[in-house]
Order: sequence, then structure tokens, then C-alpha cells
Amino acid sequence: MSFKLLPTLLLCAVPLSAVGGPQREARTFERMLPSPEQILEHLDELGLPDDRIVEIREEARERRAEFSGLRATQAELQADLSAAMAGEPFDPVRIETAFERLLDVENQQKRLQLSGRLALMGELDAAQRERVRGAAVRMAELRVTLRDTIEEIRILGRELHDRGEPTQAIRERMRRIERQIRAGRLREADRASRDVVRHLQDALGH
Repeated sequence: MSFKLLPTLLLCAVPLSAVGGPQREARTFERMLPSPEQILEHLDELGLPDDRIVEIREEARERRAEFSGLRATQAELQADLSAAMAGEPFDPVRIETAFERLLDVENQQKRLQLSGRLALMGELDAAQRERVRGAAVRMAELRVTLRDTIEEIRILGRELHDRGEPTQAIRERMRRIERQIRAGRLREADRASRDVVRHLQDALGH
């Protein structure tokens, strides 16, 4: 995995509908409707009944499974569209049909993401929602810090590579950080990435 690709993984916490849009709108969406991962992380602190917390976590698990299924379908439909565009004889109807099927699945993903956020926020009262939103702001700030740390790792990793030093162990650690980011475990990723920076600085004698 290339060091310079890591920062793009931090987009995973931004809803599909916000990716590519104005940054301010994306930040507002994320602040007002935090991701399910952010809400679930603080669920035990919000004073909900224990049995309801269990139900909420199970409902969230079911939504994640449904989303994973849609992602798998999306990959298949992307392959279908590529095959249609490359096929001969050229068939505009086949291409358009493949595109519409792909677009429908992508929209289903967006609707599922939104419904998950709404369902979880709807379980909370006004004070609890503000508490979760405050945590979302802190997590957004942490993502900025993570981007900066990962950029530092990229620079230090390149310097170590240019010296002819082995970097495989660092790459393995970065793969673990990648998985933490994908899972929304940003605090763990932040601690791990700072450990990598210290390791690289020591190796380089900085």
C-alpha cells in the first residue's frame, strides 16, 4: 500500500452524498447527523435503557450487513457496466441499462446511510443529540490531525526508503491503521499513527 493513498481513507466517514461536494456542506452534514459509528461509540454514555441499547446495536449491525450486500452488488454492476462499454457490437441500450442499475444501487446505499443516521438520532432527546454532535465535531478535528500525521509518515517513510532501509514493517503497521480507519476507530488509528511517526524519527535519528 502506498503511503500517499492513506489520507483518502479518511473520507470513509463522510456520507456518499457529501463526497465531492463543498467541504462546508459536508462538515455541516456530518456535524448535524453524525455517522452511526460515532453515535454507537457513545451510546453507553447517553442513559438509554440497557435492553434498548442492545436492540439499537443489533439494528445497526443489520444495516451494516445490508450495506455490505449493496456494496457487493455495486461491484458486480460496475463490472457489468465496464463489460457493456467495452463490448462489440456497441450497444447503447445495454450500456444505459447497466448504468441505471448501478445508479439505483448507489442511491440505495445513500438512502440506507441516511436512514441509519436518522434512526439512531431519533432515539435521542435534544440534550443527547447535542452531546453526540459535540463528539462528532471532536472526531472531525481528530481526522484533520490524522491526515497531518499520515502525511508526516509518508514523508518520513520516503526518506527511510531513500536511505535503503527496509520499510515492510512500517507498511504492515500502516495496513493495520488503514483497517482501524475503515472501521471508524479513529482514536486507535491516531495513537498507532503517532507511534509510527516516533518509530520513523528514531530510525532516521531525528
